[in-house]
Amino acid sequence: MKLSEVWQQYQDYTQDVTGTARKLALVVGGVCWALRDPGAKFPKRLLAALGLVVAFFVLDMLQGIVAAMMLRIWARREEKRLWRSEQRVEGEVDKPVWLDYPAFGLWTLKLAALLAAVVYLVWQFLVLLD
Repeated sequence: MKLSEVWQQYQDYTQDVTGTARKLALVVGGVCWALRDPGAKFPKRLLAALGLVVAFFVLDMLQGIVAAMMLRIWARREEKRLWRSEQRVEGEVDKPVWLDYPAFGLWTLKLAALLAAVVYLVWQFLVLLD
């Protein structure tokens, strides 16, 4: 298997996980919405789960924004470097590994926030059953 194929598989997996996570976050939010008080107020026991869902979506947006901005800045710098040295803006460049670290960190944090929301919500259900 070529390394490019491995990276394509990795990208496919992470996209699948992100798509599923977004749907799960909406489900958690919907469950919290369904369990709100008749006065449309959320019980304090659900606020943590809602906060974690909001954190998930904020981190989801930040992941895309940070990744796009960092890649754009780096790519523009490489274009300028190529133009100065070869009078062209298209060419082979080696993308540094560190360029993906912030986006990967945000991806990991958003999934952790969602996992915490799900675990907390399940725990609340178990407490209510007692």
